[in-house]
Amino acid sequence: MTTSERLKLYITHLGMSISKFEDSIGVSNGYVNNINQRIGQEKLNTILEKYSNLNRNWLEYGEGEMLSPETKGVKAEIHESTNEYKMPVSSQFAKEFEEMKRKIEYLEKELAEIKKLINTKN
Repeated sequence: MTTSERLKLYITHLGMSISKFEDSIGVSNGYVNNINQRIGQEKLNTILEKYSNLNRNWLEYGEGEMLSPETKGVKAEIHESTNEYKMPVSSQFAKEFEEMKRKIEYLEKELAEIKKLINTKN
């Protein structure tokens, strides 16, 4: 099976049209059908970034399973407005993310205060 055929199989798995998939990764219509042997590194990175449950080794070399082991069995969503594929976020990750946002906000406020002090001394 070629890389193009594996990618088409994955797109079918998503329940998405090839043209919608191509649009979601920012390539012209016909890109998927015209993949000769390998996908360029930049496009491959774009695909794997947007479709994080796709197993890179399977796509490139036909090794392993189509879906990455860590995301296997996880239901993903395709957001119609952005054509982006999103994995659900675990509640633990969401909590950690919110905590990091709070820390960043705190540090930004501290930095602003330090800048004010520096400016008043000058």
